[in-house]
Amino acid sequence: MDTIKTTLGTSYFISGEAAIRYYSDYEHNPIQAVKRKLAEGSIHIGQPILKPRQTLSINREEGRYFITE
Repeated sequence: MDTIKTTLGTSYFISGEAAIRYYSDYEHNPIQAVKRKLAEGSIHIGQPILKPRQTLSINREEGRYFITE
C-alpha cells in the first residue's frame, strides 16, 4: 500500500532577510511586520523541531522551511 505524504509550509524562515523578502509581497512595511511577527511569536527564524518520520526541506524561493510527513 502506498503512503500519501503531505508537505506543509511552516512559519520558520531561514533568515530575517528571507522573512522580510517573503512579507514584502504582503505588507506595506515588511521590516516592521517581521519585527512584530517575531515579537508575537507568529514567525520564527531557524529550523523547526521535527517529529519522528518528518523530513525538512527549504523552499528557496520563499526562504522558509517546509515539513513533509
